[in-house]
Amino acid sequence: TFTPGSGFMSGVSFSNYDIWEQMLPGSDGGLIDPLLKEQYDVIAGRWPENEEEIVLVVDENNELNDFVIWSLGLRDVEKMRADMLASSSGKQIEVASDRWEYGDLLSREFRVIPAAERYVWDESTRSCTDLLAGDAGADLLWASPNAVTLKISGIIRKNPDAVAAMLDGYLCYTSALTDRVLEVTSENELIKRQTADPSTDVISGLPFGNASDPADDAAKIEEAKKYISSAGEKQRAAIYRALSLRVDDALVEEQTEQFMSGHSRKELEEMISESFADQMGSQDLSTVMQMLSAMSDEDFDSLMRRMVSEKIKKEYEAQVSQSLSGLGDAELSAMLGEKELDDNDLLSVYENFVPSEVSESTYEENLKLLGWADKDSPTSVSIYCRTFADKEKAEQVIKGYNDSSEEASKITYTDYVAQMMSGVSTIINAISYVLMAFVSVSLVVSSIMIGIITYISVLERTKEIGILRAVGASKNDVSRVFNAETFIVGLCAGVIGILVTLVVLLPINLIIHALSGVMSLNAALPLSTALLLIALSLGLTMLAGFLPSRLAAKKDPVEALRSE
Repeated sequence: TFTPGSGFMSGVSFSNYDIWEQMLPGSDGGLIDPLLKEQYDVIAGRWPENEEEIVLVVDENNELNDFVIWSLGLRDVEKMRADMLASSSGKQIEVASDRWEYGDLLSREFRVIPAAERYVWDESTRSCTDLLAGDAGADLLWASPNAVTLKISGIIRKNPDAVAAMLDGYLCYTSALTDRVLEVTSENELIKRQTADPSTDVISGLPFGNASDPADDAAKIEEAKKYISSAGEKQRAAIYRALSLRVDDALVEEQTEQFMSGHSRKELEEMISESFADQMGSQDLSTVMQMLSAMSDEDFDSLMRRMVSEKIKKEYEAQVSQSLSGLGDAELSAMLGEKELDDNDLLSVYENFVPSEVSESTYEENLKLLGWADKDSPTSVSIYCRTFADKEKAEQVIKGYNDSSEEASKITYTDYVAQMMSGVSTIINAISYVLMAFVSVSLVVSSIMIGIITYISVLERTKEIGILRAVGASKNDVSRVFNAETFIVGLCAGVIGILVTLVVLLPINLIIHALSGVMSLNAALPLSTALLLIALSLGLTMLAGFLPSRLAAKKDPVEALRSE
């Protein structure tokens, strides 16, 4: 079974939330790439075997968020809307504890209806009818012979050993479904008409215009005057009614300000609580009052001003409509002739009454609206790399293409992995520099201590130095004795440090594997680095013992023999 998740209702933009997602097809022609099957486990059902089968993706706890549950039709729409309004106002909502068996999900069906099926060509008007504009349109679309019925064939969950997950959606379909929809769309009669005549909007029947060069206000005013002068009695009456219902925005703002300044916030909350509760479909006034109280002063003031302005406009329109209700078209048409129209009135007539001579859409926008797409001209390309070596090869290919292309044709891409790794590398480098500073201090201290110990050894072995000089040893011979000792100390210290490091790497790698879950991630000491560290140890000890050994070589043999 799976249960709904929590925490989805706050701060989510539903318009950018993708429920559906296409799965990566196999490079060998298979429906699903093997890499996807490695990343996800099937916990119920099976992987899709044709274009009519999809999979449902759940999280590691077999949970789905509330919006996905609503999209699956498992939760009431009104309940979902009420929860959304309550959450947006800061109120805590009760998390549902519903549970469903896997079999309940595997039996659910969906329908994919090509976008072009929404419009039906009308030969008499040479334009299209939008089926969704009528009450029965949705039922007609649902019964369309070109609709593709989808069924959930399996429920999948990310493999706990997978480093990354390829899917971001929850209902995932195969590329075969995409091909099926594109094929059906390309055979649609409306698409054929539009592609055969790129200069005419098949939906409105108007020619495409230049949307980047609209008429200026002066031209619109002239067009409005011509339309009014040629309009019939009924059209002129409708124009007068519409102009009479227009409210002066400055007057509305003045009356709104007077109303707001005459009441406190508490009084305003009490006034709108009942109407606000009706809009939410709830009669719990205390809940609405709590929601209003939780709003900031700025948000509440904006909401209240909007509601007061709308109420003033509706009251004004009701009064004007009542005063004009007893007048016929002939009288209203005559009153329009007597009315002195300003530029704002004429612009309003142009926007609301003057029929457009060109389509407000474009050829490309119409094709997109009708769901047409060319697989040879994609809007985006997704590249999935199995390894970092493949990723570097892909970057080299893109770089090679950019080097041989013009500026307008170059590919701009963002390597999020590189950015993330760059940030991690920066942090690691900063930590490494700090550790190097501490190590440098310790090395300096250790070198000083080695020099002191060697100097003490020289002082304690002064008589030995005198004997060596007495039996014929030269100054360089004495110096070589102490240099050899410091060399042995440095070599032993370096070798012991490398051996200790190699031993400590074993538990460190076990800890890394346990924390990261990546068995291929290991801490290691390269041979070249180990040799370099030994050489560094030798160099520092030799440098530290240089001065004491020179002091030993310069001692006078007679004085050295007399010392105790």
